[in-house]
Amino acid sequence: MSASFVLGALVVAAMVWRGRAARPGIALVRIVWLLAAWSTVVWASRITDIAMVGDHTIAFVAVHAAIGSVSVILWVITAFR
Repeated sequence: MSASFVLGALVVAAMVWRGRAARPGIALVRIVWLLAAWSTVVWASRITDIAMVGDHTIAFVAVHAAIGSVSVILWVITAFR
């Protein structure tokens, strides 16, 4: 799962480095949208596991819920911009 995020970030970084992001083309927009949607799917499933399964402290769950919430908010901003 982590590799999918790293690979996606590398693809976006390569596109920006090569200058294709000066005027974001449809390919870059679609890749960013896809990564944001994937992040939302991952956090939706992971936060349930973190909160319900395992022996995690309330602080641990709260921090991960906050990180997940920010990811979802960023996806919404990206998707409806």
